[in-house]
Parts: sequence; C-alpha cells; structure tokens
Amino acid sequence: MIASHSSCRYFTPGWERNMGDDEIRRLKDNGGVIQINYGSSFVTQASQDKRAANTEKIKVYAEKNGLSAEDEVLKNLSQKK
Repeated sequence: MIASHSSCRYFTPGWERNMGDDEIRRLKDNGGVIQINYGSSFVTQASQDKRAANTEKIKVYAEKNGLSAEDEVLKNLSQKK
C-alpha cells in the first residue's frame, strides 16, 4: 500500500489530502509507505501569500494585454520565481 502525493497533516494544517498521525500509523501497521512532498508553498503561509499575490499580478497583466493561458509570454511569466 502506498499513499502518494501526501504529506503529514501535522505540518500542513488545512491540507486535508495530507495524512493525520493515526492514518500514518495504520499505513505503517499494514506495511504501507507514504510519499512525502516538499514544497515551501505547503509549509509557510508567507509562501502561500506570495504565490497568491504573484498569481493575481499575472492575471491582471494577462487581462490588460489580452493574453490567454496558452500564450508563451504568460507561460514564461508563470515559470519565473
């Protein structure tokens, strides 16, 4: 048994797809493993806020310039950190 694309809910409150301590213990007891994701956007509110602000800026830029999600300029902006 494998829990993929999961992490520990203890470290990421509010991310319901992540597993709680009891679920992880039951997974272990049944010989299962859990995939632990790492990404700062899952760890800190500051990272989540920054990403949301950047996403909003890109959305406004796209609307002002008539860009669609498929436009290369918009794709490049979305990839920048």
